[in-house]
Amino acid sequence: MTLNNTVISESNAGHYIHQGLVTLLATEAQAEKAFSVEGYTWDWLEQQLPGQLLYSSCTDENNEPLRSVLFLHWTTNEPINPSLDEIYSEVCLLKHIHPTSFRVYPNEHEARQERDKLGDIRALDDIAKSSPGRFSYRPKTCYGHSRCLLENEERTVHKRTKSGCATHVDRKPQVESAVVSAHWFHQEHIPSLPECEFRVFIATEPSEKGIRGRIGKVIAIAKTTLDPKTQALAVRRFVTGDLHPPLQRCHLVEFALFVFEALRARPDSMLVFESLEVGVRLDIGLAYIDTVNKFFVNEITRWYGAHYFSHHICGEPKTQICKEFASAFSAFLNGST
Repeated sequence: MTLNNTVISESNAGHYIHQGLVTLLATEAQAEKAFSVEGYTWDWLEQQLPGQLLYSSCTDENNEPLRSVLFLHWTTNEPINPSLDEIYSEVCLLKHIHPTSFRVYPNEHEARQERDKLGDIRALDDIAKSSPGRFSYRPKTCYGHSRCLLENEERTVHKRTKSGCATHVDRKPQVESAVVSAHWFHQEHIPSLPECEFRVFIATEPSEKGIRGRIGKVIAIAKTTLDPKTQALAVRRFVTGDLHPPLQRCHLVEFALFVFEALRARPDSMLVFESLEVGVRLDIGLAYIDTVNKFFVNEITRWYGAHYFSHHICGEPKTQICKEFASAFSAFLNGST
């Protein structure tokens, strides 16, 4: 297993192991020999894509296909060598050769929707429309067609598809005859969002009452604040004082689980929200509406690419989030391999 910079040593601070490696090892431990796990770098994958090398990695000594899942994991920056588009294009042939024994995780439909963002926003808007009043608030979004819902707003937030970690986000004054390109969209400006955003980590566990036999549980909550000058993100564990009465932690948990299960209940859930069978990080903001604070989901951050903030919000040994996701992922793989 060659993994480059997944283990980092710091003077007088011990060793730091990347969350992805911890989750990988925990997934294998949970498997109890039901399947094996191998970890590789993106450089390795780049070398495998040309020719038949990746095909050979998915067959045994008799050239018989092995049940294989190519799990793509990254944080912060989307990989470029190879790019996700290149990977999905190349592995398409393998899926035709071994349609029942090989797959990529996340699936291509979900990966595309996550990067394009607008599908996620539409899903959240749809859920809000049919939700109880306390869960029905959504910031307005201009999708770039028909009349702009934000034409009377003095300030909006412009976002770009295929971005993350607050990159390609800009707060701008509204201008006349503004043109929204195919790759940019804009949303209602929520002043409180940079100052307070709750990152709610949810993992699934077995339940007879749950959708497809599983139900979500909140495993951790972080509060983040974005410095407007440096764009540095301050992270700490959620505390009771982060919400003003009458709102309490239980209300935040209730809202997060409501949205989570509503996403899993959608007809397209196993296509574009399949990873929620394992878990998710819902990034939740607060908007002050008609003298009342309302929760809303700012972004659906898939668990496989989310920063866990374990060093800031978890007690020793700081592996709790990794293990919860690993347990759910192992169960998912056992059901699909």
